[in-house]
Order: sequence, then C-alpha cells, then structure tokens
Amino acid sequence: MSKRRQRQLDMTVATIHRRFGPRTLSKGKPLRSVGADAVPHIPTGFPALDRALGIGGLPKGRICEIVGPATSGKTTLALKCLEQAQAQKARGQVAYVDQALYFDPDYAYRCGLDLSRLLVGTSHDLQEALAITEALVRSGSLAAVVFEALDFFWSEPLATSLLTATLGRLPPFLARSDTILLVLHESPDCNSPALSTLAHTAAVRLRVVRERWLRQGGDVRGYEARVEVLKNRHGPAGRAVQIAIKFNGTLRGNGL
Repeated sequence: MSKRRQRQLDMTVATIHRRFGPRTLSKGKPLRSVGADAVPHIPTGFPALDRALGIGGLPKGRICEIVGPATSGKTTLALKCLEQAQAQKARGQVAYVDQALYFDPDYAYRCGLDLSRLLVGTSHDLQEALAITEALVRSGSLAAVVFEALDFFWSEPLATSLLTATLGRLPPFLARSDTILLVLHESPDCNSPALSTLAHTAAVRLRVVRERWLRQGGDVRGYEARVEVLKNRHGPAGRAVQIAIKFNGTLRGNGL
C-alpha cells in the first residue's frame, strides 16, 4: 500500500475510534470473541445470567435494554447492575433517571447500592428525561446510567424523533467513557417506531417475566422470574435463566 493510502486509512481508523470507541476496529483478532475477558463488561449481579450472556455481564460503552411489566424484576436487575458498577469502579458514580417514578431508595439500599454515589433524576416529560440522560452520559464520569420510562410516551409521534436523535448522538460518548446506558420499559414488542429504534440500537436486550410468588409462612416474600436474552451482539442469544428476588433485597441467580 502506498504511503498516501496508508495515511488515509490511518485517518479513517482514527475517526472511527473517536466516534465509536477503540474496540470497533482492531488488528489480528476477531471483534466479537466470546469469553469473560474478551469484552469489557459489568456483571449483572446474577451469575447464571452473566454466564448466559457469554461475556460475564453487560458490555461497557453500549446501550442495553430490559423489557418487562411492573413487578417482573427488571428494576431490581437494573439496581443490581448499578451496584456492580459501583463495586467494579472505585468510588464509581452511577445514575437513575426515573421518569416512571418507580425508584425506591430504601429498596435500592437493600439491593446493595451506595446511595451517596447515586444520582436520581426525575422529569416532567420524555423530552426532559432524555435531555437529563444525555447530559449525564456526555459528562463521561459515570459507570452506568439507567433510564426508566413510562410506556405510553413511546406511542406519541414526538417520541420517535426524540429517541432516534438521542440514540444517534450517544454511542460515541458511551464508547469513550465505557458508560453503560440501560433502558427499561414494559412493552414486550417493538410495536412503535421509537421502540424499534431502541431495539435496533441496543447491544443486549433482556426480557424479564415474573413466574411465581415465593411464600413463607403464608406471606409473600418475593418471586421467581425468568430472564431471556432476546438479543446479544457479543455472545449467544435465545438463552434463558431463572432468578429469585426477595423483597428484603436477597437475590439468587445461580439457577433454580
């Protein structure tokens, strides 16, 4: 290759690395090696799910999605991911943008979160929630950000353009800072353009379904849930695991 073409290639590679992160192009190795050390990641807090994902958890610097109805376990799964992000990075800061108003600080504490290293954002509408989320991601100082939205917003005409524009701007910032953006919502199907855009952009999609209540002495103490890997750009998809969630914050994820 001539020097001129080599320089042009080097410039192109540098541009791609700046925009999408250094892991998008590499020499002499596959881009999607499966294994715990192949892709930088944050554990989910559920060992069985980490194994099912193939890389040991959720990939850093990417958008991930958790789908499931209320009380399915998706919020608990997100809280455990934040707790793992705090533990993995010394004094790591995380954030929870709570448009759905589901956040319970007492339960988050019982799940292991250090509330002094957690930012919680609330908003009046989807546009404000997305703006808060984007500002947090652009700061480059957070290990993980959770965005939990009310589902009826996804059907509004404005939602598609807002979400598409936001998702188009965030990947370079996520890649450079290794921040995980975890989006939570209830709709199991991509039945709107906004949700289709999210599903296409996400590197990992998980669906959580509550299967049965856990009782002790006649009282409901928690529940069992099934987590299915719907999409996985860094490992196998289609796998499913069972997890148990207790209301006191005790979790089991090694298979039931």
